[in-house]
Amino acid sequence: MFERFVKLGLDTIYLVQELIAFIYFLNRTIVAIFSFKTYNVAMLNVLIKQIYFTSVQMFGLFFFLSLIIGTLVVSLLILAGHTLGVSEVNNRFLTYFIAVELAPLFTVLLISLRSGSAINTEIAVMRVSNEVEMLECYGIDVIGYLVVPRVISGGVSVLVLSMLFVLVSFVGGYFFGLLYGAIHFTYYFLLWMNSFELFELYIMVFKSVMFGFVSMVIPIYSGLGLSVKSYTAIPISVMRGMVKLSVAIILIEVLSLSLQLL
Repeated sequence: MFERFVKLGLDTIYLVQELIAFIYFLNRTIVAIFSFKTYNVAMLNVLIKQIYFTSVQMFGLFFFLSLIIGTLVVSLLILAGHTLGVSEVNNRFLTYFIAVELAPLFTVLLISLRSGSAINTEIAVMRVSNEVEMLECYGIDVIGYLVVPRVISGGVSVLVLSMLFVLVSFVGGYFFGLLYGAIHFTYYFLLWMNSFELFELYIMVFKSVMFGFVSMVIPIYSGLGLSVKSYTAIPISVMRGMVKLSVAIILIEVLSLSLQLL
């Protein structure tokens, strides 16, 4: 019984220490993002390459999946609205669900699976091979060179791809409407615009940027925090990073819903 309490106490201390260390890392990252000293030629080169890797390389796959999922969801909700005779309410819900809930969540999940795990592995390998220490020896700011470009690319990529998802869903729903029955594009466009509120745009931007931020900063922190410099410890670091990232995504979703209820 006493051993259980000891283990619980040690786990609590470890959790608090881990949280404090992450907050400190988060603070350094945010300060570096808003510091002019961070933005130099080397950092901008890394930023451009990271945006290309995070969003441009996966554009084809993202577009294909967005077209299928977005069109399917829009079509099902349109059919449900016509069946139940609540088209106005359905259009309002459709716009909210696609733009505010589905687009940012789908985008961050895809980026996390593709880029988050890869970045975690990349940083962990650099940690094991002492490349991070080598950068520090040459006087290079690790936060500004390794962390900030990837975090900015995450926020930009999730925001832009979320908007693309909404656009693709909008177009896919229009072509479905042509199959289901004649529908004028102007009427369809105005229907969507009238159902969209400015506050929902703010929520979408907020969620997309926050999702993109955590989808990069948590895997990077997990890779840099590798305690055992062994290649066999890298998969464990990636697994823990993805678990923490999943928790962060859920927390942001809860925070977003709480803001909308205020």
